Amino acid sequence: HTERGVRWQNADGTIISPPNNLMSLCAAVLDSCTTGTMTQQQQLEASFNYVANMVSNKNSQGPPSGEWYREYASEVLCTRNADCYGYAAAFGYIASGLGYETKVVTGTLRTIQGSSMEYAWTEVKIGNGWYILDPAMQSQRGNGYYKISYDNYPIGTLEIISSNPISF
Repeated sequence: HTERGVRWQNADGTIISPPNNLMSLCAAVLDSCTTGTMTQQQQLEASFNYVANMVSNKNSQGPPSGEWYREYASEVLCTRNADCYGYAAAFGYIASGLGYETKVVTGTLRTIQGSSMEYAWTEVKIGNGWYILDPAMQSQRGNGYYKISYDNYPIGTLEIISSNPISF
């Protein structure tokens, strides 16, 4: 955070304006829901809640192919409409912008009732561990989908098909 809004810090420590559209969109989200006095983890949680609360669900067309993450993230941050893939991509880039190692994961969700569906979620490395941060499910079902493990996913079992690192 600066007096001119959210800026990016290069690896060498220099502060720059976001050099591309996706970084600008992520900066706008962070500028609207975080402050410079918040810790990195507080900013992560605030941006997670922002995405879960400010983005509307849309029906999924099924799993995308190729390298879809950047395109989906940009679309979601512009339109505020997403399926699980869009939620995962948008939040993945926001968390990456905060300096976290981040992945967008696709796979299947097998519910406790036994049904199965194709699904996507975000993994974020916090400290020494990887955690699920699932703004799509938080948006649909309420609290309980921030910083959880695979062992205690609230509504079933997630099975990984692909895990894709996110970076600008």
